[in-house]
Amino acid sequence: MDPFGPLAFLVVAVVYVRAMLTRSGVAARMREEIKNAPAARTEYARRLLKHVERKTIAQLEEGQAAVVVGKARAIPGVALLYAPIHGVDVIAVNTRVEANRGVELGDRWACVDFDLVDASGSIRVQGAGVDVAIVNNVAYTTDGQKLPPEMVLARARNTDAVGTEGIIRDGTDVLVLGQVSLDRTITDYRDGGQLRILRATESFPVALSCDADLFVRGDHVLTMEDVIRRKRTEER
Repeated sequence: MDPFGPLAFLVVAVVYVRAMLTRSGVAARMREEIKNAPAARTEYARRLLKHVERKTIAQLEEGQAAVVVGKARAIPGVALLYAPIHGVDVIAVNTRVEANRGVELGDRWACVDFDLVDASGSIRVQGAGVDVAIVNNVAYTTDGQKLPPEMVLARARNTDAVGTEGIIRDGTDVLVLGQVSLDRTITDYRDGGQLRILRATESFPVALSCDADLFVRGDHVLTMEDVIRRKRTEER
């Protein structure tokens, strides 16, 4: 009889169990990351809107980035989005499905081009790539038929889930974070100059919200360079 047989079997068994526990732990962490991903996206956008330095539209120059507080204005001829829970047409919408204890099961957002206006002037915001993050003043529903199709399944698997929806309409007071660029192919119909646009780039995001708590700026102010440096660090 091989004296090492039982010992070898025991070693193999221990290694197998440890591997399975490690594997299940990794899987659990992955599930947790997936589950919390929508919340992380929303909070990151809100944190930027709260802490990045603020400027008026007149103070913005090409290449600069800042948070601008103003009113969202629909652009004539640009089709609006439909917000299913509110049942109205909007400039931007953020719809989420949440289970009990606030666990997010789905996060969907969209935005069309619009003009941002403050007392100093106006600037175009390119809707594509905008991170819409609205968690306050939202409408709720338990009617799965009012949710976007891709969210119905998430709710069907969690019968206690609730749909929430935040919207931005024409005339809503908003905060927008973005970097200024000039569209040299378009003339601004208001003054005949080149159209200035806040748009998302590979190095800098565009974030949008109307949450009331964000209008009071945070104590810790972030610059454009801080945001770019943090983004590069996270991508490594």
